Amino acid sequence: MKKPTLLIVDDEPTIHIILKALLGKQYDLRFASDAQEAIDILAVESVYLLILDIQMPDLSGLELLESLMLDSAYREIPVIIFTGKVTEEREKKALMLGAATFISKDALLTDMGKENLQKHIRRHVGRTIISTPQKTDHRRKSIEIIKELVFDAGKNDFFFSARRLGANIKRHFGIDYISFWSIENERPNLLMYLGGRQPDDFGPDDIKTEHAYNVLTQEKKAYLTNNSGSGKSGIFSATAMAEGLSSEIGIPLFKITRKELTKNTMRIPEDTPVYGFVILKRQRVFTTKDFKIINKTVQYCGSLLWGLFQGLYVK
Repeated sequence: MKKPTLLIVDDEPTIHIILKALLGKQYDLRFASDAQEAIDILAVESVYLLILDIQMPDLSGLELLESLMLDSAYREIPVIIFTGKVTEEREKKALMLGAATFISKDALLTDMGKENLQKHIRRHVGRTIISTPQKTDHRRKSIEIIKELVFDAGKNDFFFSARRLGANIKRHFGIDYISFWSIENERPNLLMYLGGRQPDDFGPDDIKTEHAYNVLTQEKKAYLTNNSGSGKSGIFSATAMAEGLSSEIGIPLFKITRKELTKNTMRIPEDTPVYGFVILKRQRVFTTKDFKIINKTVQYCGSLLWGLFQGLYVK
């Protein structure tokens, strides 16, 4: 009989060693050192229970827990929050967010504490119903999106093509909200959005204060966050989190044609200016693979849109 799989998410290698010795005979263990690695494992493994460290780099355990509880694919997986510093406030927040229980790492120092941890694991694993992860053909989806945009770009204007592109990205990659922005004279302008809700009081001056905006326009880098409420990245994150759209990808659009991009072996030269960016939000967490393929797809499509965007100003 196959042993139930547990996912242990902790950036301390010592904890991995201790838990492997304690639980390795009864369970099939998977280990992650940060939140994104944990998300990538969840996408390909049927996991019965998570043991989640509260303090980790990038996203904290509580931030990851919040995002998983919003994700319909993972919200039923029991989560045991594991921490070296127990506080009433943290415990209350963890339980409010949906954690099964909250345990101190100090429990591993005593036989009673170890048995207590094992008891909690047995209780929750026995009640868990796990679905098999769904395989996604990211490459096929990307090709379909690009093919349709190539067809549209030859017959339509920027706004029609961008709207069709946005609709296709939403459909193929399960995106709940997507918006296209231009940057003219260092001023961001919302061109269009599909899905979700755009906050009425969120203007160009507001977006320029966001850290994510500087990443897109100054560093010229795409970013991924699986909890935009963490404050590390995200555009109008408060509104998005209120609607359950915790995960976000931001992608810059460059002033480079498809011909130039192809000639440069699909690499964008460092000195290429940015003419805009795309923001994508959804309830489902993004895996690293999701991020890579969506980024490549949007950047390639952005080179097609660049020619159409220039046409807006040709009289």
